[in-house]
Amino acid sequence: MGDIYKFKGIERFDVILLDSMFHFTHKHREKEVEYLSDVLGSMKSGAMSVLCLHNMGAIYKTFLGVINQYDNLVLIMEQDFNYTFNDQNSDHRSVTPYKMLAYKKKEDQ
Repeated sequence: MGDIYKFKGIERFDVILLDSMFHFTHKHREKEVEYLSDVLGSMKSGAMSVLCLHNMGAIYKTFLGVINQYDNLVLIMEQDFNYTFNDQNSDHRSVTPYKMLAYKKKEDQ
């Protein structure tokens, strides 16, 4: 088992899935922003990155602050959805708004 934040080699992949791993809380914001920037900056030409994250004010704004730094990424899909959690043992139910986004890195010219 390893530390995802130390993973190197993103440039080898055609598709990168980042599912619910960025929360941008005060405690982890700097580390997560740095890693997301590293991933997006390291993607090879033509690669696609699919991200799922909470669609909540500060989280989404932080994400946009990172993604908007890259003019070589093209948004190819954006979908809002709700994640519903049901705990049958306690009857606890929660619904969380999410956003799925797919970006493709422009081909090198």
